[in-house]
Amino acid sequence: MAVVDDLERALVGRRVVIGIGVTDRLLPGVDAARNRTDGGTWRIRCPPGVVDQLSRAFVLGTAVAEAVDDESIELRTAPATATANPPTTVFVTGEAVHAVVGPSNDRTVVTEPDATVVEDVRMMATGRFDSGKPASISMPGRSRLIDTARSYVGERFAEDIESVLSAAEFGAFMRSTPVSDRVLLLALGARHDHLFATVRAWADDTGIAASQTFTEPRRVLERAELIESVKVPMGVGHPNYRLRALDPTLVHGSVEEVVERLCDGLSEHRRTDQEPRSGRESGPTGRHAADAPVWDREE
Repeated sequence: MAVVDDLERALVGRRVVIGIGVTDRLLPGVDAARNRTDGGTWRIRCPPGVVDQLSRAFVLGTAVAEAVDDESIELRTAPATATANPPTTVFVTGEAVHAVVGPSNDRTVVTEPDATVVEDVRMMATGRFDSGKPASISMPGRSRLIDTARSYVGERFAEDIESVLSAAEFGAFMRSTPVSDRVLLLALGARHDHLFATVRAWADDTGIAASQTFTEPRRVLERAELIESVKVPMGVGHPNYRLRALDPTLVHGSVEEVVERLCDGLSEHRRTDQEPRSGRESGPTGRHAADAPVWDREE
């Protein structure tokens, strides 16, 4: 959106920023400007519900959580009873007030440099920020995400996640999309032959998503014949599944090609994916599951 670019240009380089009424649609511009600015802590207050949105947004959520972790952004949220109307969005810097105005489909940034206006709005914005509730995003910051992936799962797995996050748009891998964060992580786990239990336990421990929410995305990938689950022993009475990629692109392609293949493959099988399935845990489903070891790939 043009307003996001306008906001980034208005805020970049400003060490003192107070923002109120900042929606999730504007946060990409805030995060981009913050990453291009040295020093200071920006104080940002969001409307009710935005933090919940960030907790389900893999790309944007990890980016904002990183800024909160390193204290470059202090994030607060308005109480649920604060307002029933769309919030007024205002950013105050040391030199100007930047207001986001206009209809929802055509918003723009208007700047007011008058010193008296700036001081009045600063007092109002500071009061509203101070009355907000400190926010906690249920999504890890990117540094912790990559570090724990490396130590918990594996080096190549962590490198792939880092590459995906570096290149992805902020709206990618949302829970409402076919290629959600859970689908992506399982596909990358299969790309490197990791255990299903390892990937989902890491995601749960790190705060990405609960372990029990990974079973259905795994079945979706299996029904699309993108991955398979090879049953392996895991202690007495505890069988487990090793994830294994079936599609050549998932094995040999770049991470960009992997994401593109996931989008295409799941789109092709969307109708099948949406059919009711048994609640039973599925065993190996791929055509090589019965007799091929996970390291013996077919080109």
